[in-house]
Amino acid sequence: VGGSCINTVAAKLLGSDSPLCESEFTAKTTVSSGEYLIETFKSPYSTSKMATLVAGYEAADTKNAAAALTTKTVEIAEGVKYKGTTASNVAKV
Repeated sequence: VGGSCINTVAAKLLGSDSPLCESEFTAKTTVSSGEYLIETFKSPYSTSKMATLVAGYEAADTKNAAAALTTKTVEIAEGVKYKGTTASNVAKV
């Protein structure tokens, strides 16, 4: 849980070894200000595991993503991605 600007594991899931902040985060995710994503990847640390990224453009967006993950029905499977703007607004993309 946390954006790729401050969370090195999040950056790694997005294919980067360095922080991805603001426009770089948007370029990798299509998530911009006021939005978040919930996306599941094959773990970069173990081929037999998956990792789900719960991240927003800003901290408040990440909180909305975490709330959506815990209150809405979201599919957790490799390659599945959701975007949203509030805890109640989440859509599969």
